Amino acid sequence: MDRGQRADLLRRAKEVRRDCEDREMDVWQTCARIREELPELSVLEAQRLAHGWSRVQAIARISDLYAQDGIENPRVTTGMLCKWEHGDVAPDAEHRRVLCRLYGATSDELGLRNHLRQSRAPSLPPLTSVVTVGNDESNDESENPMRLHRRTLIQAAGLAAVPLSQLRRLEGVLALPAESRQPETPAQVEQRLQSARRQFDAGALAALIAGLPPMLSAALTTAEHVDTPEGWARLASFYNLGTDALNKIGDKPPAHLAADWGVLYAKRSEDPLAMAASARAKGMMLRTGGHHDAATQVVERKVSSQMRQGACWSDR
Repeated sequence: MDRGQRADLLRRAKEVRRDCEDREMDVWQTCARIREELPELSVLEAQRLAHGWSRVQAIARISDLYAQDGIENPRVTTGMLCKWEHGDVAPDAEHRRVLCRLYGATSDELGLRNHLRQSRAPSLPPLTSVVTVGNDESNDESENPMRLHRRTLIQAAGLAAVPLSQLRRLEGVLALPAESRQPETPAQVEQRLQSARRQFDAGALAALIAGLPPMLSAALTTAEHVDTPEGWARLASFYNLGTDALNKIGDKPPAHLAADWGVLYAKRSEDPLAMAASARAKGMMLRTGGHHDAATQVVERKVSSQMRQGACWSDR
């Protein structure tokens, strides 16, 4: 394919993405539509184009993700990404984990298990006729077809139930937290928190995500106003709920952002239970990106830190 043909493909992919945005389709639906219209593109390249990123922007986002977690940034260049997307070279195991974290997907969903030129548009993974049950409880869900199939169904149903406009509104508040006009009383914020938890427990994720932006704003304003450990801990709890809800429907990038805010505000509260809960949420997001060792370190460091400070866990 010459440069002119590739430029035409990219132009057409951009047109498809704009049409999908007008129709309020999510990224995975946009990716599938791009692949349907332009089967010459790999799933990996279609994912990037569905996000509206250039290769330079995609690499910058990788750097940001790793910088947020204090993890050494794996080397990725535009040339490497280009070869992976075109199917000239398959990424190694470490770089597969990087790409999975960037797009909030599994290797199978990105078509990285096989040579990229043979990858297909995103679809539900096939169920195998034989399932081996043993003592090896691997955390890699992409290795377990039954578990992956169930999780994909849940996430697809969750994303379909949440309007794109509501997701974007929540993502906007996560990117730039905004205070409400008037603070509420701590009791009112606690009541909101308990209501949000009941929604999560009941599986009412669409209602929870729709209500989180004003809840986060009210909790932030109140925490700033009263400036107590309880206020900051409550605010961290709202972000932890957002992390859990977004992760459950498969919207990984904003879930990572919510986890980061949760850790930040929990630390400000100096409440050991709040910090432990936020460390759990952060560890969960690291595990979904394949960083199991880092996830363990996040939790272990928080526990060790509180023990060194003499926090009495049994009395809390």
